[in-house]
Amino acid sequence: MLRPIHVGRNWPTQRPLDPNATFLPGMIGQHKLVGNEIVLGVSDGIAPFGIIEDVREVAHVRPVIDEIVLITPSESEIDLSTGVPLLAVDKIAFLKNANVLQYSFASDIAGVELIAVNGAVNVVAGTALNARISPISTTNDSVMIRARYSYYVPNRPGDDSTLGSNKVTVWPNPSGCIFATDQYETAVPYPLNAALYVSSGGRLTSEQLMDSQPAVAMVCVPPTSVNPMLEFMWL
Repeated sequence: MLRPIHVGRNWPTQRPLDPNATFLPGMIGQHKLVGNEIVLGVSDGIAPFGIIEDVREVAHVRPVIDEIVLITPSESEIDLSTGVPLLAVDKIAFLKNANVLQYSFASDIAGVELIAVNGAVNVVAGTALNARISPISTTNDSVMIRARYSYYVPNRPGDDSTLGSNKVTVWPNPSGCIFATDQYETAVPYPLNAALYVSSGGRLTSEQLMDSQPAVAMVCVPPTSVNPMLEFMWL
């Protein structure tokens, strides 16, 4: 999804479409050479041209920010031998959504393994209990995880808004314009005013691919669990 917030007198334009490209609104485009023709496809982070407004994808992808996952083991599944409550066995819990994109997953604690297809997370033995849920407990009795990820939206097939024209609509380097999008790399944090770059998959990210990669935008409003849209200003 791409939502223009403040664009001034800037307007999107159309460019010949890379026939091999798939994308969603809010991803970043880049010129490429296919045969003898210059076309627009998804950016690899090296030479971004602008923000794609069209959709050409088999499924829709949506982000989730700071989803709380709670695991409460039984007394026999808690190891107290070190003086610190630890999981004595591996425990599995389920995210609210399945079909998670493997590369997009991140949690706030170590020792969490994602099973992407069914949206399960495996918390390995030895993980410290970090939350107290029972009102009568005197020590931590649960593991609380904050998870960030993107997933394929079920029962919502993709679309192709480029059919007929074979052209892609793009906002070309809209300097000073403000947009909101759900197409960003969820595995990294987005502090207020942080510099934004383009990932190798054509999404905004707060991580540089290399030291020489220039920033293309700045975070205006970070995504949250209530509003997962990333609001940014193109530089």
